[in-house]
Amino acid sequence: MGWQLSRRLLAPLAAISKAAAKAGEGDLAYRVNAQGPLDELRQLADTFDATLNRLQESFEAHRRFAANASHELLTPLATNRAILQVAAADPTGGEFTELVPMLVETNERNITIVTELLHLAAAGQVQYDADPVDLAALTAEAIEERRTQAPGIEITEDLPADPGVAYEMAGNEALMRRVVANLLDNACVHNVPQGSVHVTVRAHAGPGGHSCTGALVLEVANAGPGVDPDTVDRLFEPFYRATPRVATDRGHGLGLAIVRSVVHAHRGTVTAEANASGGLRVRATLPAGKP
Repeated sequence: MGWQLSRRLLAPLAAISKAAAKAGEGDLAYRVNAQGPLDELRQLADTFDATLNRLQESFEAHRRFAANASHELLTPLATNRAILQVAAADPTGGEFTELVPMLVETNERNITIVTELLHLAAAGQVQYDADPVDLAALTAEAIEERRTQAPGIEITEDLPADPGVAYEMAGNEALMRRVVANLLDNACVHNVPQGSVHVTVRAHAGPGGHSCTGALVLEVANAGPGVDPDTVDRLFEPFYRATPRVATDRGHGLGLAIVRSVVHAHRGTVTAEANASGGLRVRATLPAGKP
């Protein structure tokens, strides 16, 4: 009876050992799925299953990233090869003048992709000296710039009249400018003709009403096409697009991925939700206060 009892009690350990062995072989789909009373061994098995879930999701995201990055880089390279082959096949060189601008454009596309990938890789790893950044003032400047670059989009804002210290955060101004710019660009590009974008910056006081321990919220919403709520979380994955790419699309699907990396590097969070009437609402929450 003692042997049977000990075997029953230690069964979760055997299942965990089997799951660990399979994970070591590359099989992350196996789960312990422990049954029985909610004791320490059951909690250990459940924790191990949760860890395997996170690992599997992470590896799948990396596989998708590698596949998408390869596709994005190979497409302009294949175009360059075709252009060079056409130029080489023309002994007179008459078409060379017409082909050079196409070659330059596809080469610039490759440079842009690589640059964005470097920004994405560095965003979450960069070490910076935290400086006071006025998020409200920075957002106001970015809005004025986008009004001239996207004249067909109506941009409205709900910003504090006097930003000041209450809307300061500790961070890197260049990186935060990129966050605001990427959010505005994403909202303007993925929009409807003569659409609209609304930007909000507000402060949440911390315990006891102290703004220095609170949070700053940057919210950007647009009136774009409908977004499937089930795919909203994937919008922050590199190269992911909610809608099929069109020939006029200049983006590479890296804007929101960079936003997430920069916000996380500033100890903040970023979420997105689909608007019922169409479009997307992206909300970045960042800790307020001076360095």
